[in-house]
Amino acid sequence: MHRLSLLVLKAPVVALLTILLVSVLAGLGVLRLELDDGMHAMFAGDSPEYRAYEAGHDRFTPTENDIAVLFRADDLADPGTLRAIREFFFDAALAVNVEDAFSIFSLHGPPDSDGGMKPLLPDDLDMVEDLSERLMEVRNHPIAGDRLLSRDLRLTMVLVSLEREQSGFEASRVTLDELRQLAADAAAGTGLEVSIAGLAPLRQIVIDGMLTDNIVLNLIGILIGLLVCWIALRSLNLALMTALPPTMALFWVLGGMGWLGLHINTVTSAVPVLILVLSFCDSLHLTFEVRRQAAGGGAAGSAVAEAVRRIGPACAMTSFTTAIAFASLLISQSEIIRGFGWAGILATSISLLAVLCVHPLLFATVGRTASGQRLFVRADTEPYALFHARPFYRVGFRHHKLIAGVAVAGLALALAAYTNVRPVYSFLENIGPGNAALVAMRTMERDLAPTGSIDIAVTLPNGSGITDEGLADVVRIHDAISAALPESSIVSLATLSRWVAAASPEDVAIRVDDIVGEMTDLQRGRFLSADGNRALIRIFVADKGARATRALVEKVDAAVATTGLAPDRIGMPTGLLAMSASVSSRMIERLNISFAIAVVSAGLFIAVWFGNWRYGLVSLMPNILPIACVGAWLAATGWGLQFSSAIAMTIAFGIAVDDTVHVINRLRLEARPEDPFNREAIRAAFREIAPVLTITTIVLSCGMLASQVSSIPTIAYFGALVIAVFVLALFAVLVVLPACLMFLSGPEER
Repeated sequence: MHRLSLLVLKAPVVALLTILLVSVLAGLGVLRLELDDGMHAMFAGDSPEYRAYEAGHDRFTPTENDIAVLFRADDLADPGTLRAIREFFFDAALAVNVEDAFSIFSLHGPPDSDGGMKPLLPDDLDMVEDLSERLMEVRNHPIAGDRLLSRDLRLTMVLVSLEREQSGFEASRVTLDELRQLAADAAAGTGLEVSIAGLAPLRQIVIDGMLTDNIVLNLIGILIGLLVCWIALRSLNLALMTALPPTMALFWVLGGMGWLGLHINTVTSAVPVLILVLSFCDSLHLTFEVRRQAAGGGAAGSAVAEAVRRIGPACAMTSFTTAIAFASLLISQSEIIRGFGWAGILATSISLLAVLCVHPLLFATVGRTASGQRLFVRADTEPYALFHARPFYRVGFRHHKLIAGVAVAGLALALAAYTNVRPVYSFLENIGPGNAALVAMRTMERDLAPTGSIDIAVTLPNGSGITDEGLADVVRIHDAISAALPESSIVSLATLSRWVAAASPEDVAIRVDDIVGEMTDLQRGRFLSADGNRALIRIFVADKGARATRALVEKVDAAVATTGLAPDRIGMPTGLLAMSASVSSRMIERLNISFAIAVVSAGLFIAVWFGNWRYGLVSLMPNILPIACVGAWLAATGWGLQFSSAIAMTIAFGIAVDDTVHVINRLRLEARPEDPFNREAIRAAFREIAPVLTITTIVLSCGMLASQVSSIPTIAYFGALVIAVFVLALFAVLVVLPACLMFLSGPEER
């Protein structure tokens, strides 16, 4: 890779034209980028839980397509208020991409002897003598009354269901926009407060947040990187020149992702800013070396070429070690995490190519001018003394035995604590706690019922259709679950049978079958599969995290086991919440395996690259230690291991190793091959490299600070953990690494 830079210097015109062509192609690729929250791709795989989820998703009406529009009033028992809500209900049912709508105006009394069912709320609301009493009848409706109307008669919900084939993000965006306008029109002048909840609006918030983040975070990252370079290099012109290659690298990476169809989602949205700060580090290393070589008085072209020869291989190697960390994610069963791995491999390769082509060409071209030559050798471009970090590595030199021993003991303790960290997951972790849609969802969960669910499919006897025997089985399972989860709202054919039996206990199964037969396909799918072979028992639950959901699933399994029905007739508890709760735990644990693979692979790669197994071994200590410390902190605080933190650990390790690689590369340049741990060479290496490591860590950390303005909490959390690892890694490289190197040098000076 570094020889490519030398070719660029030999043929600058061809190189410039090639860079312009690649930039044009990258621009076209950026236009192809797509956003996706990755909700389904996160868990897609061949696990039994996901297969059961897909089967249930195909057989029954999923809750993911439901949009809840909440209306709050001081008192809903007002004809004018109810008419406004009913007007919205009728209009919403006709909105684009909407298949069905359900509300208090959909509820009817039980069928009479002729099969007729009267609506509980008549067309002429003024004819109702006591609306409050009538609304209480509505709320006591056994099918869904308590899910549609609050106990204090101040909150009601209109449930809007998207068409299955039109339930993609763009379709739901159009529908949500129309629903918001219809709700605003209906509520105008009535005093009604309107809010929208459900998975669809939450997904829209996440995706819109990613769009904003990718613009704002990258812009902030570029500005912060430029500012730090300006301070460190003490020259705005040098800072601008150093910032151009990383900016070009970011542009090429985004274009490459667009051409390869890699989506920007809640995981891969971290790739661009990571690559930006990594490219800044490579560019800074090259800039410092160009300045160091130019100080000898040689021509700018020679200085740039020598800088590439000395630093280019280390830059290439740091990209490879980071790529190894990304590659370790490819063992994941999750499509979205594998996509993140591929995106990272692609990004590190493209960014290295961009920096090693653009930086030498730019500096060699500017260096041909007299002002450019003077810029490289100005005395005041020496970094401030603050960046030299001499007290840190000198402590490592003086007390190398003590520090090495403490580091080994600390690593053992931290790893022991890390093993106690537990995986946690919730889809809502991607939503800010103060978000209006999340507040509306919490309100609905508190006063009405959750939109999430745990689903149980029951195979009916005798082939298909609703029979007395099949209905009795559903009732038995329904009652067992209800006894185990008395606070949960549960809906099934058992709910319909009790509603019908309340009017007449005769021929209940036949009348339930008739009612289900008159439903729309979407309504029927909430009770029965399309082929009529399976009945659905749906338990409405809130998303309180994977651990809480798994506890509910265990209670459901235990309750079902008491019914005595054949296990092969009862499907495993499924639905998005149940499936993700089970699969996410194993996926996060598997990310720890990815981390272990990254550690071993990076050590082996460094050992082979430098031709010394001790280099590979010593490179791991100062880089595993920060990860283990952060993991121990997560275990001690009970925060647990999320997707974002597990991925952050692996990727941060791959990046943290970069500092060690540059130290060893500098040591190799200073020491003789037969004496690789010469103490004077170690001291000289740290004198030369410590200022650059300090500055690049500041660039990395400050660049990742941009993540803290993200509207998606998991991205901000990812950034905070990565910054913590970077800072700890710098401390370890400046204190622990010199101690380890001195320890390997032997007991005496050579």
